[in-house]
Amino acid sequence: MDYRDVGLREALQIHFAQIGFPPDGGMSKKWEVVWAGPVPIGLPNIAARRRATPIHDLNHLVSGYGHDATGEAENAAWELGGGCRDYVAAWVLNCGALGLGILRSPKRIFAAFVRGRRSNNLYGIEIDSVIDLPLSTVRAQLGLDDECHTGTLVDLVLFIAIVAIGAVVGTVPFIVSVVTSPIWLARGAHHQHRMGALAENPENHPSPTHQSLLPIAGLVSRLDNQAGTMPSSGTDGPRSTAPTVDDAPQKAMAASRNPKHSNP
Repeated sequence: MDYRDVGLREALQIHFAQIGFPPDGGMSKKWEVVWAGPVPIGLPNIAARRRATPIHDLNHLVSGYGHDATGEAENAAWELGGGCRDYVAAWVLNCGALGLGILRSPKRIFAAFVRGRRSNNLYGIEIDSVIDLPLSTVRAQLGLDDECHTGTLVDLVLFIAIVAIGAVVGTVPFIVSVVTSPIWLARGAHHQHRMGALAENPENHPSPTHQSLLPIAGLVSRLDNQAGTMPSSGTDGPRSTAPTVDDAPQKAMAASRNPKHSNP
């Protein structure tokens, strides 16, 4: 779909729906499982990752890189070329993501890195100031209209250095995944078992008392909050109110069991 004339906020919602992401981009998950080919890697969705992920998703939208292995590597190289500012999780995860495509498509990954050095990304932008602008306008502000960038010797040296560093730093997510694998594998197995049981007996499906999905409107309003006022995990986003249940029958039953407490 052509998002160029669509506002960035709306374009992100449409983008999530088309690629099968939840409306909050996975922000409400405690664990995120990514795939390196056939190998699952479970990552705890810690605060640093939740802070960087929304901007990373918006960067996918403005850069145009896909969510397949090569696309993730391209987007990572583009973000590394432009810099991830103080988003530590972005630096670490992008270094790991380079390995998804560096051997398969080294020229494309290098081109994305050079493009990042010649343009800006959303890690250094106040998101509230651009979130309702048309995507084409945001791309122009970031310098993404010029698609022709010729790499220099300096670019090549920096790229080789980033790849070398990434080979070391990028192992951090893998090590974390291996160490925590008993937890997230057990959670995944329990979830699959529970979903299977519910599919066989849908009448036993519990009624939800609140909605855990964080709306995009609430998500983008805090993307660039650098002043330490970001709400803590679990408190951001509106909760849906559970249906009010009339407790008069329960009170009447209690009174019948305890006559001395009943009204005359």
